[in-house]
Amino acid sequence: MHDDNDSHIDTDTGDGDDVASVPLALDGVLDLHMFLPAEARALVDDWLDASREAGLRDLRIIHGKGIGALRTLVHAALDARQDVESYTLAGDAGSWGATVIRLKD
Repeated sequence: MHDDNDSHIDTDTGDGDDVASVPLALDGVLDLHMFLPAEARALVDDWLDASREAGLRDLRIIHGKGIGALRTLVHAALDARQDVESYTLAGDAGSWGATVIRLKD
């Protein structure tokens, strides 16, 4: 069964292997824990594009706390986009290591 909110996001690690297509539900949340750091930048951009096309504006990216490398990468990707209205670290108790994003209308 196909859900209209399902999307396949292509990821490329840059290691010469074929690009992998990963099915992701477009529910406004992207959890980067299941992806390699080398995939993260392109994945974030592709996911933001797909979310915008699906009409989603309020989003959350879970990058984890760690040493902050993924958070820095996510924030750099958001800074480079003209369609991001705002973003901030999530402030709710269960949001360790997440950024909330508002896309422009």
